[in-house]
This record gives sequence, structure tokens and C-alpha cells, in this order.
Amino acid sequence: MATIEVRKSCSKTSYRARVRVKGYPQITASFTRKTDAKRWAAGIEADIHSGRYFPETHHTLSDAIERYSDQHLPQLKDAAKRSQHLAWWDDQIGHMRLADIRSDTISKCRSILQTQPSTYGRHHGRPRSDATVNRYIASLSAMFTLAVNEWEWVEKDPCTKLKKLREE
Repeated sequence: MATIEVRKSCSKTSYRARVRVKGYPQITASFTRKTDAKRWAAGIEADIHSGRYFPETHHTLSDAIERYSDQHLPQLKDAAKRSQHLAWWDDQIGHMRLADIRSDTISKCRSILQTQPSTYGRHHGRPRSDATVNRYIASLSAMFTLAVNEWEWVEKDPCTKLKKLREE
């Protein structure tokens, strides 16, 4: 349940919104307008009741890539390639929180990936093929799958909405 408290100081009035739901920690925030406080409290309550509220999700993509690289990559046959793919993603959007990464973010990065020349192997300097770009996204999606299912760091994998590029 949400409550709004009026807080008055010498010349200012502020509003503190407090959301208390059984099974969750109390959440508070201060606002200069009462309508903003009400809107925020209603949004937090709705997120909690629908299961979308993850207060501890301050994990970045870099955090997830690091954990995935430590725990799961060594067991895979193609660990070197996946490591290379994830390093590229880390350079591009590693600073972003997992909860803020959307399909359109990955789609924009995919466009960059398609136009950038390859920096590895015998195809050095040539644009990456659609198959290679699909592998980069598959590596990211595998990491997101663990972040969703095992670690519970994020609600869903944003890669699942992307259509694969046509391969020859």
C-alpha cells in the first residue's frame, strides 16, 4: 500500500511516497510535486504485483558477461569464439543495466556489427557476413538465457524478439 507524506521545511514543500507490500522491503522516494509522488507509487505497486519489480537488478551487461565467462564458457567447445563475441558486446553496451537493454538496442548494435569490418582471422578488414552476425547475437542470447533462468537478474531475453538474418 502506498502513502504520501507532506514534508515542509522553511520555504519548500516536498512529498515522500512510501510503498509497503508484504514480502518486499519498504520503498521510498521524495518528490517536489504530489502528482509525481502518486504516479511513482502507483507504478511501483503495479510492478510489484505483476512480478516486474526487481530491486536488486543493478547488474550491468559487463557483470553478466564476466559471470558467464567465469562459470560457463570454459565448458563449451567454442569458448574462444563466444568470448570474442561477448567482448564485442561488452565494448558496445557493457555499461548498460540488463533491465534497460531492449530488442531495439541490440538491433542497433547489430547494424553496427554488420557494417564494421572484421578484426580477426583471414577475413580481416571485410564486412562480417549475416551468419557471423547471427552467431554474435546467439552468444549474447545464451548469456541472457542464464541471466533469466538461473541467476534471475532480468525478466526476459531481449534477443528472442529479433529476427535472424538470412544466411547463405
